[in-house]
Amino acid sequence: MPNKQAIVATSIDAEYSNWTSAQAARSVPVSVQGARDAQSDDRDFGVEARPVIGLSPRVREAAEALREFLFERVYDQLAELEEARRAKEAVRLLYSHYLHHPEALPPEYLIRDEPLATRVVDYIAGMTDPFALRLAQEIAQASFP
Repeated sequence: MPNKQAIVATSIDAEYSNWTSAQAARSVPVSVQGARDAQSDDRDFGVEARPVIGLSPRVREAAEALREFLFERVYDQLAELEEARRAKEAVRLLYSHYLHHPEALPPEYLIRDEPLATRVVDYIAGMTDPFALRLAQEIAQASFP
């Protein structure tokens, strides 16, 4: 099974390849007209002209599209992977905790005639995400002060 980084890298490569092929025709070289305009403005104020390098409007537009693409398809996905990792850690911690401390389960889960693992899974499955994350954090802090 591939790791998360390999999955993300493959996804990024495919998406970026699709995006670049659509954007390639739109690229143009750096604009020198802006530099010429800036130099003439400097001379008007008695300042020695310095070369100014900037992107042409079409290249700037492509760069902004790339930035937008990266935030939509890459950065947000990485944040989601981190959130999923935290959720898995929380569920594992809760499962382990309640298997080793069944007395900590709510009373209605103690009286059921089912295997302990099933009762623990049912209890965790019924939790809201915020509650599970908060409870896991409290357990972790109590276990490792």
